[in-house]
Amino acid sequence: VIFFNQAALIAAQLKKITGLTMLPEQSILRSHQQQKQVGLGRSGRLKNLQNQFHINHQFKPYLAGLSGNLILIDDVITTGATLVNLAKILRSHSSISGLIAITYCYTKPCR
Repeated sequence: VIFFNQAALIAAQLKKITGLTMLPEQSILRSHQQQKQVGLGRSGRLKNLQNQFHINHQFKPYLAGLSGNLILIDDVITTGATLVNLAKILRSHSSISGLIAITYCYTKPCR
């Protein structure tokens, strides 16, 4: 089985085109997910992802020095739970002033 991170592939191309700096892929880590997101509604997804992301301690000084706008890239957005939780943790560990989210697929959430 081959696994790949679609959002990282999109970010790499965006970096190549624009010259923007990209956070190291392992700067934000995800804890073990309690339950699959598939089939959950917005509140279930938000609860499921609560406290699932944390900053890799090696990158805390790097993130603390960030300011300005940051672009978050996610391959699929259903309820925005992943982006909301990533935004919270990034804002709490940096001095960024704004977040821009880019996704390439939207799906309707389950009810």
